[in-house]
Amino acid sequence: MNVVEIPLPLLCSELSAVSFLSCISQEELEALAQFSQLCSFDEGEVLIAEGTINVNFYILMSGSLDVVKQGKWNKRVHIATLRDHASVGESALLEDELSTATVSAAEDSIVLILSRGQFKKYINAYPKAGLVMMTYIVFSLLQKLRSANEELADERSMEFAQEYLSAMVDMFQPDENSEQATDRPDEKSN
Repeated sequence: MNVVEIPLPLLCSELSAVSFLSCISQEELEALAQFSQLCSFDEGEVLIAEGTINVNFYILMSGSLDVVKQGKWNKRVHIATLRDHASVGESALLEDELSTATVSAAEDSIVLILSRGQFKKYINAYPKAGLVMMTYIVFSLLQKLRSANEELADERSMEFAQEYLSAMVDMFQPDENSEQATDRPDEKSN
């Protein structure tokens, strides 16, 4: 990770292109730029490691980020690839919880980083902008929850109950009773 220095007007112009920041005033955008840090990440570099506490909110300014989760049997499961102006780490602004996935740069990327401490200072100094950002965070987390619920419902609807699986397997397993049962009709036909 390297800090990127660009002129404030250019950074504010880039920030205003982020959908949820587009309704924030120029003054509030300039302040956000001052409270944040613009950084570059090389391809493969980790921003958030699964199972660690993250205290930063990230807005992707350019490049792309991969979101990967450790699945069953330590299999890495690709959750998503985030593109320009996507955000990640929303819950880190609200609480100390272990990160549920690893986020790394899929390619060389530039990211705006806002720490929890700086976020609290920012929303206290600029409550209207803070309300906009908190509303976005709530809707973003709700969207992620809905998506996770849909995937869980799809996965569970495809699960086969063990009792049904056992019954099905038993249907196709020859046993002594079934062999005797097939012999009886032949004996009657003679």
